[in-house]
Amino acid sequence: MILVLCVLSLSIFAQKRQQAGPKKTVKTILKNGTVINGTLQSPATLADVYLEDGLITAVLPKGQPLKTGYEAATIMDLNGKFILPGLIDTHVHLATMTEGPIEELNKKTHHDLERVLMGGITTVRDMGGDGRLMATYQRSANLDQIPSPDIFYVAFLAGPNYMKMVGDREILGLENQSIGWRQTVHEQDNAHDIIAMAKGSGATGIKIYSDISGAMVKKLATEATLQKMQVWSHATVMPAIPSEAVAAGVKVISHAHDVPWEQVGKNGKMVNDHNGYSALKMDFPQLAPLMALMKKNNAILDATIYLSSLNKGYDVNAFYITKKMHEAGVKVSIGTDWMIPDGTALPNIHEEMALMVSKCGFSTQEVIHAATMIGAEATGLSDRGQITEGKRADILILNSNPLENISATKDIFGVIKNGKVYPKP
Repeated sequence: MILVLCVLSLSIFAQKRQQAGPKKTVKTILKNGTVINGTLQSPATLADVYLEDGLITAVLPKGQPLKTGYEAATIMDLNGKFILPGLIDTHVHLATMTEGPIEELNKKTHHDLERVLMGGITTVRDMGGDGRLMATYQRSANLDQIPSPDIFYVAFLAGPNYMKMVGDREILGLENQSIGWRQTVHEQDNAHDIIAMAKGSGATGIKIYSDISGAMVKKLATEATLQKMQVWSHATVMPAIPSEAVAAGVKVISHAHDVPWEQVGKNGKMVNDHNGYSALKMDFPQLAPLMALMKKNNAILDATIYLSSLNKGYDVNAFYITKKMHEAGVKVSIGTDWMIPDGTALPNIHEEMALMVSKCGFSTQEVIHAATMIGAEATGLSDRGQITEGKRADILILNSNPLENISATKDIFGVIKNGKVYPKP
């Protein structure tokens, strides 16, 4: 009887598939635009970009004969427009509202996601939202069921003193010790179990936040790597200093203004308040060895300098550290820590990019590279961040040239995410 039912079910499934027919292929040609492909080596070129089912299938110099098989493709004439990879914000916080009904949180998050997509961002790395909601948003966003950047989120790890300080107000009342996406880490805990719980939550990586020793950071980073999770942390985990995190195998460290804590040493006293920060020197002898270690380990700085610029006392340090890191050849991604303010038309990533140019010595081409290819690398992705054959069709189309003035990234003509076109309203 069971066998008959199984065969019947398979037969019905096959009939439905036949009735549905083959999936319709979607082909688009972006003609006559100027391509800025995201690399540091290639100049801007006039080209036609071919898209098929969410992928870039060819980038041909302008004037080349039509690629075979694209005779019926939709053509977008982008003469005078500029074609870039979609931007990647490597530090956002979604689903973090702690008061009010969950319906309000869902409404706000959905609205924010649509706004940042239309503002040019096609991928985000969420650094500490509610994992129950993040899993839902991620699925809907990554399947293009809602207008949103693709979402990749973390499991949040911190020590008992930090968790006791914040209590449950960041996670809508759940006991933080019992959930995979937000765990209290004790020094005697088994790192394998912590990471297994984190991975089971659906997170892409771990975020090592605060109140964890350098030795435990290493255990967590080693185990996360073994279990094929991305390893991310604050620059200073307190008490672990930046060099301990980098040496442990952390791939991306966040917040340039936290890097000066390196000067207190492994056993130094850390006071995480304004007075503690103001006592730190902007230039210190431990910075050069740290930058050399980051370059050797291919670690990335998620600088978040726009947020630092809003906090007196953090701003100068953040600009200085980011500039020094860039000059030393350390990779820097573009993360905001404050994705988009209420009532604004554009996300803060554009302000972050502008500060990189005006305060940190980046060229316009370098900051575009940071916001695209380095952003993809920081998120652990190799399928996006560049306008080249085989990459995802995540594309930002501008009305004016960002190589001449980085503020042109705000002059948006339209966005394409996974091959789907979102024209500017």
